[in-house]
Amino acid sequence: MLIVLLTAATAASEQDQPLHWWRLGREGQVLERGQDSLEGLHQRYAGERVRALLADGVGLDRVSLPGQRTAAIRAALPYALEERLSQELDDLHIVMGPKRADGQISAAVVEHRLVEYWTERFATSGLRLEALAPDQRQLSAPASELESLQASIPADTRLSSSASAEASGSLQDQLTTAAPLNLLTGPYAVSMAAPPWRKLRPVLVAATVVVLLTVGWLGAERAALLAERDALRSQIETTFSRALPGARLQDPLVQFQQQLQGSSTQVQAGAGMLLHAFFTSLQGQSGVEIRQLRGSVEALDVELKVASFAELEKLRAALAASAGITEQLEGADSENGGVSARIRIARGES
Repeated sequence: MLIVLLTAATAASEQDQPLHWWRLGREGQVLERGQDSLEGLHQRYAGERVRALLADGVGLDRVSLPGQRTAAIRAALPYALEERLSQELDDLHIVMGPKRADGQISAAVVEHRLVEYWTERFATSGLRLEALAPDQRQLSAPASELESLQASIPADTRLSSSASAEASGSLQDQLTTAAPLNLLTGPYAVSMAAPPWRKLRPVLVAATVVVLLTVGWLGAERAALLAERDALRSQIETTFSRALPGARLQDPLVQFQQQLQGSSTQVQAGAGMLLHAFFTSLQGQSGVEIRQLRGSVEALDVELKVASFAELEKLRAALAASAGITEQLEGADSENGGVSARIRIARGES
């Protein structure tokens, strides 16, 4: 913990003047002491707790007030001190101290301007001030430390020599004991509770774990998708090389579509010629009933019904006369009112 002594001379200066300070250990022993600016103290002891002693500008007083309720006494205290003060109450910060054994209430009076100045200075430097107390002007110290300590504090704050039995902790006890008159009350109160984010630490830890697990899962999913993509690419290349041997792989989808469109065009051209020859041969024929057509690029199988065998032979003759076409009678049967036949039409030499 750091104890910093604040003086009026330092407050009057516009520059960051060095301040007297002590650094105490856990047991209250003085570990270090010296003079430094608030910014310098922040650089050296950024995480230390800080208490300050205000050596000037604080008036200490005692008043007698009836009543037992603390809230009522605190509300009446400024008016009980009003006649003793030379300034307006609105300009002063009045702090109620503990009730003394004789029944009187101790109080500290300081200007708002002074408290605001020092709280702003500490906030600007980055130090967190937890208490601001009036200097009691009389500190006890071991005789062995009296000269060195007196040289490091203002002359109006006197040190007295303590007995050797008390020398081990008198100064430390006075510096580390929480001051009963802490000026950081009311509008200047400082909460020493843990920062709000510390209450959320379990939630933050859980959220961090969830985020890490999510990132890990997404990483594993991405790796699996990349493996599937590589396997699919390999399969596409294998299929392409088998389907189109010798062709250069550029855009498999477009290349396959072009190949399929070319094959479809060939099929349509071959079948179209056979159909054209068949329906051309039907011109002038009457009573022809087409029951089924089956075919490929090279041949066309037709099941039909004609009026008579004479009409069937006439149709066969017309097909045989077509260029590039050959016909073959697969079978013919007599039916009531006509003849059913199966004819195979194929592409032949023109």
